[in-house]
Amino acid sequence: MVNERWWLFNRGSNELFNEWNQYWINLAENTNKIVYFFRFEDVLANPREILEELFCLILGLQSIKGTVAE
Repeated sequence: MVNERWWLFNRGSNELFNEWNQYWINLAENTNKIVYFFRFEDVLANPREILEELFCLILGLQSIKGTVAE
């Protein structure tokens, strides 16, 4: 009984997670809205690089050198 509940819980969670991801992927592919994807592991490994990329996107710049964001 517990195994069946656990299996149902995991299946439901995975379906919701998949719908969430598909929503954002669809938004990025089919609209003119900018969506920035990044991996949490990359933020942990190299936060400066990821944040610089994010600020460049937000500010519409090629580089943030010389800005307050830097």
